[in-house]
Amino acid sequence: MRSEAAFAHLCGVAPIPASSGKTHRHRLNRSGDRGANNALYTVALSRIRCDPRTRRYVDRRTAEGLTKPEIIRCLKRYLARELYQVLAAPTRPRRPGPLNGWGGRVNPETLPRTRSCSTPSASTPTPSRGPGRCRRMPNA
Repeated sequence: MRSEAAFAHLCGVAPIPASSGKTHRHRLNRSGDRGANNALYTVALSRIRCDPRTRRYVDRRTAEGLTKPEIIRCLKRYLARELYQVLAAPTRPRRPGPLNGWGGRVNPETLPRTRSCSTPSASTPTPSRGPGRCRRMPNA
């Protein structure tokens, strides 16, 4: 991606002027990746509910006369700006460790032990799919 604005356009959160007469407004670009736009919308709503800084921002923008959809549009653009900075940051090569050695090989003896389906025990950790549920392999 060339720039932060190009990433916002790709996500469908780049503002487009939609002014008429003396009314100066912007609307969101309806093109772009709808899944990315939906993800940014979900994050914006979560931050409105849970983040005190975002809550103060919403209160300030409401006092300025913006409607809730306009505030969410601004938040989505801000989130796209934050996400672009994370994605565009240069990454460092990872050093080999016990679980991520060179070549992607993992030593099974260094992995934590988990409960199998056939031996239930209260002292061992439950699998990630919930208690008593294991992934079944499909028949070939």
